Amino acid sequence: MHSPVRLLKISGDDAQAFLQGQLTSDVSKLSDTWQLTGYCNPKGRLLCTGFLWRTDEHFFLLLHAQLFEAVQARLKMYVMRSKVILEECANKVYVYEYAHEDANSSQAPPPNVSASAVEQAFGRYSSDSKLHTLYCANHAIEIEVLDNVSAGNTQIGLSMQDLCVREGLVLISPALSEKYVPQMVNLELVGGVSFKKGCYTGQEIVARMHYLGKLKQRLYRYSITDVGDGPGIPIATDSKLILSANANDDQPDIPVGELISLNQATSYALIVARVAHAGQELRLADNPSIILTPTTLPYPMG
Repeated sequence: MHSPVRLLKISGDDAQAFLQGQLTSDVSKLSDTWQLTGYCNPKGRLLCTGFLWRTDEHFFLLLHAQLFEAVQARLKMYVMRSKVILEECANKVYVYEYAHEDANSSQAPPPNVSASAVEQAFGRYSSDSKLHTLYCANHAIEIEVLDNVSAGNTQIGLSMQDLCVREGLVLISPALSEKYVPQMVNLELVGGVSFKKGCYTGQEIVARMHYLGKLKQRLYRYSITDVGDGPGIPIATDSKLILSANANDDQPDIPVGELISLNQATSYALIVARVAHAGQELRLADNPSIILTPTTLPYPMG
Protein backbone atom coordinates (compact mmCIF):
# COMPACT_ATOMS: atom_id res chain seq x y z
CA MET A 1 0.00 0.00 0.00
CA HIS A 2 1.31 3.43 -0.88
CA SER A 3 2.16 5.43 2.23
CA PRO A 4 1.13 9.09 2.59
CA VAL A 5 4.18 9.71 4.78
CA ARG A 6 7.91 9.73 4.21
CA LEU A 7 10.71 9.56 6.75
CA LEU A 8 13.55 12.08 7.04
CA LYS A 9 16.65 11.20 9.06
CA ILE A 10 18.65 14.11 10.50
CA SER A 11 22.09 13.27 11.80
CA GLY A 12 25.45 14.89 12.52
CA ASP A 13 27.14 16.67 15.41
CA ASP A 14 25.01 19.81 14.97
CA ALA A 15 21.68 18.09 14.33
CA GLN A 16 20.04 19.10 17.63
CA ALA A 17 21.10 22.73 17.43
CA PHE A 18 20.04 22.88 13.80
CA LEU A 19 16.56 21.49 14.42
CA GLN A 20 16.17 23.68 17.51
CA GLY A 21 16.52 26.72 15.27
CA GLN A 22 14.04 25.45 12.67
CA LEU A 23 11.19 23.61 14.40
CA THR A 24 8.53 24.85 16.82
CA SER A 25 9.08 22.24 19.55
CA ASP A 26 11.88 22.05 22.08
CA VAL A 27 14.05 19.41 20.47
CA SER A 28 16.36 19.26 23.50
CA LYS A 29 13.52 17.71 25.52
CA LEU A 30 13.43 14.59 23.37
CA SER A 31 14.55 11.47 25.15
CA ASP A 32 12.06 8.63 25.52
CA THR A 33 9.18 10.68 24.10
CA TRP A 34 8.16 11.92 20.68
CA GLN A 35 6.79 15.30 19.59
CA LEU A 36 4.31 16.46 17.01
CA THR A 37 6.39 19.38 15.79
CA GLY A 38 5.91 22.14 13.25
CA TYR A 39 8.02 23.90 10.64
CA CYS A 40 6.92 27.46 9.90
CA ASN A 41 7.60 30.05 7.24
CA PRO A 42 8.88 33.48 8.40
CA LYS A 43 5.25 34.64 8.78
CA GLY A 44 4.60 31.95 11.39
CA ARG A 45 2.40 29.83 9.11
CA LEU A 46 2.97 26.09 9.18
CA LEU A 47 4.74 24.69 6.14
CA CYS A 48 4.32 21.23 7.63
CA THR A 49 3.88 19.27 10.81
CA GLY A 50 5.61 16.00 11.57
CA PHE A 51 6.19 13.26 14.11
CA LEU A 52 9.66 13.82 15.57
CA TRP A 53 11.75 11.49 17.76
CA ARG A 54 15.39 10.65 18.36
CA THR A 55 17.73 7.77 19.00
CA ASP A 56 21.26 7.96 20.38
CA GLU A 57 22.59 8.83 16.93
CA HIS A 58 19.79 10.34 14.83
CA PHE A 59 16.61 12.35 14.73
CA PHE A 60 13.67 11.14 12.65
CA LEU A 61 10.85 13.24 11.20
CA LEU A 62 7.78 11.54 9.70
CA LEU A 63 5.83 13.97 7.50
CA HIS A 64 3.33 14.13 4.65
CA ALA A 65 4.75 12.46 1.56
CA GLN A 66 3.71 15.25 -0.82
CA LEU A 67 5.57 17.86 1.24
CA PHE A 68 8.69 15.79 1.84
CA GLU A 69 10.87 17.06 -1.01
CA ALA A 70 9.97 20.72 -0.47
CA VAL A 71 10.64 20.52 3.27
CA GLN A 72 13.90 18.64 2.81
CA ALA A 73 15.09 21.18 0.23
CA ARG A 74 14.16 24.10 2.48
CA LEU A 75 15.96 22.63 5.47
CA LYS A 76 19.06 22.04 3.36
CA MET A 77 19.14 25.75 2.53
CA TYR A 78 19.82 26.49 6.20
CA VAL A 79 22.40 23.78 6.88
CA MET A 80 25.24 25.85 5.41
CA ARG A 81 28.43 24.89 7.31
CA SER A 82 26.69 22.98 10.08
CA LYS A 83 27.55 19.34 10.55
CA VAL A 84 24.11 18.07 9.56
CA ILE A 85 23.07 15.34 7.15
CA LEU A 86 19.50 15.13 5.83
CA GLU A 87 18.51 11.91 4.10
CA GLU A 88 15.37 9.94 3.37
CA CYS A 89 14.81 6.52 4.91
CA ALA A 90 12.62 3.89 3.32
CA ASN A 91 10.08 2.76 5.85
CA LYS A 92 7.14 0.55 6.66
CA VAL A 93 4.47 2.16 8.85
CA TYR A 94 1.96 0.12 10.82
CA VAL A 95 -0.85 2.07 12.57
CA TYR A 96 -3.06 0.22 15.00
CA GLU A 97 -5.56 0.79 17.80
CA TYR A 98 -4.49 -0.08 21.30
CA ALA A 99 -6.75 0.47 24.30
CA HIS A 100 -4.02 0.36 26.93
CA GLU A 101 -6.51 0.27 29.80
CA ASP A 102 -7.80 -3.07 28.47
CA ALA A 103 -5.16 -5.76 28.96
CA ASN A 104 -7.29 -8.30 27.13
CA SER A 105 -7.86 -6.12 24.07
CA SER A 106 -7.72 -7.95 20.75
CA GLN A 107 -5.92 -4.86 19.44
CA ALA A 108 -2.92 -5.34 21.74
CA PRO A 109 0.43 -4.43 20.15
CA PRO A 110 2.64 -7.00 18.44
CA PRO A 111 5.03 -8.98 20.67
CA ASN A 112 7.99 -6.75 19.80
CA VAL A 113 6.31 -3.69 21.32
CA SER A 114 6.58 -2.87 25.02
CA ALA A 115 3.08 -2.53 26.50
CA SER A 116 4.49 -0.63 29.49
CA ALA A 117 5.33 2.30 27.21
CA VAL A 118 1.62 2.88 26.64
CA GLU A 119 1.13 3.97 30.24
CA GLN A 120 2.15 7.43 29.11
CA ALA A 121 -0.28 9.08 26.70
CA PHE A 122 2.39 10.36 24.31
CA GLY A 123 5.35 8.06 24.92
CA ARG A 124 7.86 6.39 22.65
CA TYR A 125 9.45 2.98 22.64
CA SER A 126 12.08 1.66 20.28
CA SER A 127 12.89 -2.04 20.34
CA ASP A 128 16.05 -1.61 18.29
CA SER A 129 17.75 0.81 15.94
CA LYS A 130 15.37 0.07 13.05
CA LEU A 131 12.00 -0.29 14.77
CA HIS A 132 10.34 2.66 16.48
CA THR A 133 6.93 2.89 18.10
CA LEU A 134 5.15 6.16 18.84
CA TYR A 135 2.21 6.01 21.22
CA CYS A 136 -0.77 8.35 21.17
CA ALA A 137 -3.67 8.26 23.62
CA ASN A 138 -5.44 5.32 21.97
CA HIS A 139 -3.27 4.30 19.02
CA ALA A 140 0.30 3.49 18.14
CA ILE A 141 2.47 4.05 15.08
CA GLU A 142 5.15 1.47 14.46
CA ILE A 143 7.84 2.56 11.99
CA GLU A 144 10.31 0.08 10.59
CA VAL A 145 13.32 1.75 8.97
CA LEU A 146 14.40 -0.18 5.89
CA ASP A 147 17.96 -0.50 4.62
CA ASN A 148 17.49 0.78 1.08
CA VAL A 149 15.54 3.89 0.14
CA SER A 150 14.70 2.24 -3.17
CA ALA A 151 12.49 -0.14 -1.17
CA GLY A 152 9.98 2.70 -0.95
CA ASN A 153 7.38 3.33 1.74
CA THR A 154 4.40 1.20 2.70
CA GLN A 155 1.63 1.56 5.25
CA ILE A 156 -0.38 -1.16 6.99
CA GLY A 157 -3.44 -0.94 9.20
CA LEU A 158 -5.21 2.37 9.80
CA SER A 159 -4.20 5.27 7.59
CA MET A 160 -2.27 8.16 9.07
CA GLN A 161 -5.23 10.39 8.27
CA ASP A 162 -7.54 8.13 10.29
CA LEU A 163 -5.08 8.15 13.18
CA CYS A 164 -4.81 11.94 13.17
CA VAL A 165 -8.58 12.46 13.10
CA ARG A 166 -9.13 10.03 15.96
CA GLU A 167 -6.34 11.58 18.04
CA GLY A 168 -6.99 15.22 17.18
CA LEU A 169 -3.60 15.71 15.49
CA VAL A 170 -2.98 17.52 12.22
CA LEU A 171 -0.54 16.21 9.64
CA ILE A 172 -0.25 19.23 7.36
CA SER A 173 -0.94 18.39 3.70
CA PRO A 174 -0.14 20.54 0.64
CA ALA A 175 -3.67 21.99 0.76
CA LEU A 176 -3.07 23.23 4.34
CA SER A 177 0.57 24.28 4.00
CA GLU A 178 1.25 27.93 4.96
CA LYS A 179 -2.39 28.40 5.99
CA TYR A 180 -2.44 28.18 9.80
CA VAL A 181 -0.29 29.33 12.70
CA PRO A 182 0.53 26.45 15.09
CA GLN A 183 -2.07 27.45 17.70
CA MET A 184 -4.89 27.17 15.15
CA VAL A 185 -4.27 23.42 14.88
CA ASN A 186 -3.68 22.89 18.64
CA LEU A 187 0.01 22.23 18.21
CA GLU A 188 0.91 23.91 21.50
CA LEU A 189 -1.70 21.79 23.34
CA VAL A 190 0.13 18.55 22.48
CA GLY A 191 3.63 19.80 23.29
CA GLY A 192 4.51 20.81 19.74
CA VAL A 193 5.42 24.45 20.47
CA SER A 194 7.93 25.84 22.95
CA PHE A 195 7.59 29.46 24.07
CA LYS A 196 10.80 29.37 26.11
CA LYS A 197 13.49 27.79 23.94
CA GLY A 198 14.46 30.84 21.88
CA CYS A 199 14.42 31.69 18.21
CA TYR A 200 13.28 29.52 15.33
CA THR A 201 11.81 30.33 11.94
CA GLY A 202 8.49 32.14 12.45
CA GLN A 203 8.98 32.29 16.24
CA GLU A 204 8.23 36.00 16.57
CA ILE A 205 4.75 35.67 15.06
CA VAL A 206 3.94 32.49 16.99
CA ALA A 207 5.06 34.03 20.29
CA ARG A 208 3.16 37.26 19.63
CA MET A 209 -0.03 35.27 19.10
CA HIS A 210 0.60 33.47 22.40
CA TYR A 211 1.44 36.48 24.55
CA LEU A 212 -0.37 39.39 22.91
CA GLY A 213 -2.87 38.05 20.40
CA LYS A 214 -6.34 36.68 20.77
CA LEU A 215 -6.75 33.36 19.01
CA LYS A 216 -9.85 33.51 16.83
CA GLN A 217 -9.66 30.01 15.33
CA ARG A 218 -8.94 26.65 16.92
CA LEU A 219 -8.99 22.97 15.96
CA TYR A 220 -12.02 20.94 17.08
CA ARG A 221 -13.29 17.43 16.44
CA TYR A 222 -16.86 16.85 15.30
CA SER A 223 -19.09 13.87 14.70
CA ILE A 224 -20.91 13.90 11.34
CA THR A 225 -24.48 12.74 10.81
CA ASP A 226 -26.49 12.76 7.58
CA VAL A 227 -30.12 13.37 8.52
CA GLY A 228 -31.27 13.47 4.89
CA ASP A 229 -32.03 10.75 2.39
CA GLY A 230 -28.79 11.14 0.45
CA PRO A 231 -26.16 8.44 -0.22
CA GLY A 232 -23.89 8.63 2.83
CA ILE A 233 -21.81 11.68 3.63
CA PRO A 234 -20.46 13.41 0.49
CA ILE A 235 -18.02 15.82 2.05
CA ALA A 236 -14.74 17.35 0.91
CA THR A 237 -11.89 18.38 3.16
CA ASP A 238 -12.09 21.97 1.90
CA SER A 239 -15.80 22.30 2.71
CA LYS A 240 -16.85 25.60 4.27
CA LEU A 241 -19.00 25.26 7.36
CA ILE A 242 -21.80 27.46 8.62
CA LEU A 243 -23.84 27.56 11.80
CA SER A 244 -26.68 25.08 11.88
CA ALA A 245 -30.07 26.72 11.52
CA ASN A 246 -31.33 25.04 14.69
CA ALA A 247 -28.33 26.40 16.57
CA ASN A 248 -28.87 29.99 15.53
CA ASP A 249 -32.02 30.75 13.52
CA ASP A 250 -31.27 34.46 13.36
CA GLN A 251 -27.97 34.05 11.51
CA PRO A 252 -28.03 30.71 9.68
CA ASP A 253 -25.42 31.48 7.03
CA ILE A 254 -22.37 32.72 8.91
CA PRO A 255 -19.13 30.95 7.79
CA VAL A 256 -17.49 29.69 10.97
CA GLY A 257 -14.91 27.13 9.91
CA GLU A 258 -13.33 24.75 7.47
CA LEU A 259 -13.21 20.97 7.51
CA ILE A 260 -9.60 19.86 7.12
CA SER A 261 -9.63 16.10 7.70
CA LEU A 262 -12.23 13.33 7.73
CA ASN A 263 -12.42 9.73 8.88
CA GLN A 264 -15.24 8.14 6.88
CA ALA A 265 -15.22 4.95 8.96
CA THR A 266 -15.97 6.71 12.26
CA SER A 267 -17.68 9.81 10.81
CA TYR A 268 -15.31 12.02 12.79
CA ALA A 269 -13.87 15.20 11.30
CA LEU A 270 -11.27 17.75 12.33
CA ILE A 271 -12.39 21.33 11.80
CA VAL A 272 -10.65 24.66 12.24
CA ALA A 273 -13.50 26.83 13.48
CA ARG A 274 -14.02 30.18 15.14
CA VAL A 275 -13.44 30.01 18.88
CA ALA A 276 -16.55 32.15 19.40
CA HIS A 277 -18.69 29.31 18.03
CA ALA A 278 -16.99 26.43 19.86
CA GLY A 279 -19.45 23.85 21.08
CA GLN A 280 -22.16 24.76 18.61
CA GLU A 281 -23.69 22.41 16.08
CA LEU A 282 -22.63 23.05 12.49
CA ARG A 283 -23.89 22.11 9.05
CA LEU A 284 -22.42 22.22 5.58
CA ALA A 285 -23.01 25.36 3.54
CA ASP A 286 -24.00 23.34 0.47
CA ASN A 287 -25.77 20.43 2.19
CA PRO A 288 -27.82 21.35 5.29
CA SER A 289 -28.83 17.71 5.86
CA ILE A 290 -25.30 16.99 7.13
CA ILE A 291 -25.10 17.89 10.81
CA LEU A 292 -21.81 18.21 12.71
CA THR A 293 -21.84 17.80 16.48
CA PRO A 294 -18.81 18.70 18.65
CA THR A 295 -17.02 15.86 20.46
CA THR A 296 -14.23 15.85 23.02
CA LEU A 297 -10.59 15.46 22.01
CA PRO A 298 -8.14 13.02 23.68
CA TYR A 299 -6.22 15.95 25.23
CA PRO A 300 -7.24 19.02 27.30
CA MET A 301 -8.16 22.17 25.40
CA GLY A 302 -6.34 24.38 27.85
